[in-house]
Amino acid sequence: MHKYLSLLMREYVICTVGAFGTVTAFFSSAFPLMSWAYGLVAGIFTLILCELYREKNTYFSLLLPGLLIVLAAFLHHTGFQSLVSLWNSMAPALEKPYALDLAVTQSPREITSSLPALIWCLLMTSSVFSGASLSGFFRIFSVLLSIPLCLMGFYFGSAPAGLALSIAAAYWLSRIFSLPGKDSPAQQGAVFTSTLLAGCLLSILVPSSYTEPDILSAAAQEIITLTDPYDPIFHAGTAFSSVTSGVNGKNKLGETDSVHYTGQVIAQIASEDISSRLYIRSFTAGKYKDNQWSTLPASDYKEIEPLFTHNQGEWYDQGAWLMEVMGHSEDLSSALYAYDPRAVDFKNFRRVFRVTSVYIQTPYYFIPYDLDISFNGFVFDWAPQGTGPKAYNSYIMDMPSGAMITFLRTNHSSDPYLLTYENGESAYRRFVYSHYLDIPEALRSRIRTLLPVPHARTYEEKRAWYHTVSQFLQNNYRYTTHPGRTAAGEDFISDFLFNKKEGYCTAFASAGVMLLRAGGVPARYVTGLTVSTDEVNNADIANGFHTLDINDHHAHAWAEVYVDNIGWRPAELTPGYDGAADPFPAPADEKQSPDQPDKQSPDNQSGQQNEQQQPQNAAPEEPIHPLPSPSVLSSFLMPLLMIVALLTLAAGALFFIIRQRREFAGNLFAEALRNPSQESLRQLVSYLHRLFLWAGLPGVTTTYEEWTSQVARDKRFASITELTPLLLKLRYSGQKISPEDMRHVVDILSSMRSHCLSPLRRKEQWLFYLKKL
Repeated sequence: MHKYLSLLMREYVICTVGAFGTVTAFFSSAFPLMSWAYGLVAGIFTLILCELYREKNTYFSLLLPGLLIVLAAFLHHTGFQSLVSLWNSMAPALEKPYALDLAVTQSPREITSSLPALIWCLLMTSSVFSGASLSGFFRIFSVLLSIPLCLMGFYFGSAPAGLALSIAAAYWLSRIFSLPGKDSPAQQGAVFTSTLLAGCLLSILVPSSYTEPDILSAAAQEIITLTDPYDPIFHAGTAFSSVTSGVNGKNKLGETDSVHYTGQVIAQIASEDISSRLYIRSFTAGKYKDNQWSTLPASDYKEIEPLFTHNQGEWYDQGAWLMEVMGHSEDLSSALYAYDPRAVDFKNFRRVFRVTSVYIQTPYYFIPYDLDISFNGFVFDWAPQGTGPKAYNSYIMDMPSGAMITFLRTNHSSDPYLLTYENGESAYRRFVYSHYLDIPEALRSRIRTLLPVPHARTYEEKRAWYHTVSQFLQNNYRYTTHPGRTAAGEDFISDFLFNKKEGYCTAFASAGVMLLRAGGVPARYVTGLTVSTDEVNNADIANGFHTLDINDHHAHAWAEVYVDNIGWRPAELTPGYDGAADPFPAPADEKQSPDQPDKQSPDNQSGQQNEQQQPQNAAPEEPIHPLPSPSVLSSFLMPLLMIVALLTLAAGALFFIIRQRREFAGNLFAEALRNPSQESLRQLVSYLHRLFLWAGLPGVTTTYEEWTSQVARDKRFASITELTPLLLKLRYSGQKISPEDMRHVVDILSSMRSHCLSPLRRKEQWLFYLKKL
């Protein structure tokens, strides 16, 4: 067994296996099958180079990397484009878990074969691992290179091949046992074999549905939260990218097994006090098919296309428009005052709201409900998009829904602005009921087996059905951030409702939309950000307003329902999100509004003072403090390049230190020959004592003759019998030291040093140099 382990741990074997495991693990996330072929090629390259190195000296190990660097410099442009092509071929698999956009745009002239870059990468990797067969530095460097390459798949949410990762991990641990003092081939072989077997067993025995315990998940989450919030270190994507996956052609729902919160800041907002949970929409969808949510096709809007002429977002969010209509007329304001006293001055409903910065790349604007904003980014009732900055200054109209519903039910006003609104809303409502109640037929029939489904027609029936759905989901389904993937061929919503019965917000919102529709309540699926009342109202004040960084912990998906007369309202169906306003509030009685706060917030004086500072309703403008958005390629390459740069600097510093200390003895001897003095002799004697200490020889505790005889038994120091009398003579004779005598001393010391150094292995020689010997 010992003979087998020693054979297994031959340097060329372990280096070959390490290169094979590293390359396979790196490429397995993108090319599950071809990665094994790439790993095999890298292993063969490494084995060939190891055999060549066994016949050459150590410096030959630098030849291949040098040639590769020269080749890369010579083919700079073509090589870079080949590298980009290689990255683009890997991008589709890597961007899928977090719905990222990783591909780098290339013009037709720039597209080239990825094969040169692939071969170059394999040769570079092989040169590092083969160099580890001779050099301790390359052993360390190969491990530091292997670890990030193997773990890159986890960063992008795609686990590398378990067996390849086990092979790489076996290489890492075996390198530990090749450090000074642990250089036992049998030990290395045992560690390598046991690690490899354990990894293979885990990859076979652990089920694919395994999820880590909550305590480990919570611990990992705490670590991630402490990292730089503007650039996730442990995940390429964020919870926001996970939540927005499965919408508008970006992957499918259920393709990721969990949602990862990184703490990355998504946007910065500034706001006055709010009275209920804030929901900020990014994307809205009405059509569900093949585990994806998307907007309705443009062809569906043909019959009401005139309604969207000069579209400024009226039908994306009717609240602000309705409040503007009510506020322009004293008669309408007085009528609403009967249900909500704040209507005495419509400034009481106005709350300053700003998106000061957006830190992620997204085509969509972040827009809360009832936002007083108009610009040309709206198409039909879709979420607005744009290519420019996403920052803006505006107002949220704190619409008293209960009072407004009662008013519109009993209204008989002939105000032309209100009639225009009501006529338009009536036409849009017919469109909503004909398109936002659709359910896949297979799902519709199964929903009726879960609970009795009414056909709600009146406001009160819809209100009751919403609360029934909310309670049904909270009582029968569990919230978790690790629900696992949806099996191939399974419907995401059906799998959640009938099989898993656990999931995060995307599952609750998707299922909730279908349940609401089944009962006759038009509903849509929404992704974006949500912030609690306390978070906003307790945020730090800057320039007179609460300023808050919204990170991916605020990423969320929810349903929104269409409430007749007043439009789309957020409908929270995920457990644990408290403080949301009821989308179907009880209609208000005169002089009493159920959705009016117990006291006005904030006090009107503060709002009136800030009024003079605020801009008028404005289209999106430049961010106040925009942050640059790095390209996807650079965001991946820069950490890797920084690691390589740091390792190179560390290696250079170590090389410089070893080189300086390697020359210490030579410089000492040269200085003694140039200046044969008592001081030079004292330094040579001090060096000799340190050499004795390193060799484990005793100091002078008896007569010089006895001590010399004892030391001379060590063949490396046999010449001590000649050196001792000479040193005593030079030290105590009182005569000036001649150059010939000093050269004699230096020659003896140099011979002793050579005898000590010659039997040492490379890493032992480095330690010898580091001790200034």
